[in-house]
Amino acid sequence: LSNTLVKCSSACGRLVDIRPIVEVFRSQKTLNSVIERAKAMLQADASFFHGKDGNRRYVDGKYLEPTDELSYRLFVKETITPDPEASVAVSDAFTRY
Repeated sequence: LSNTLVKCSSACGRLVDIRPIVEVFRSQKTLNSVIERAKAMLQADASFFHGKDGNRRYVDGKYLEPTDELSYRLFVKETITPDPEASVAVSDAFTRY
């Protein structure tokens, strides 16, 4: 992670002063925090959040209930209404999703 941040900052060149950001993210405390969160995420398999015995998640200010449906399929079922005269841009649908 630390090396990737250094490569990203050098790729930005003089366009962005990335030094303060890199210094924060390269601190040992921050790196340890990222590593611990990644470990926790890797320990939970897909069934942990899905299905009848799945666990609820809190994402972007909303609780997501476990279901057998994938989130994008639920979005289409609950949000998109068929109308032969209407159209929607992919970018608009993605933003709402």
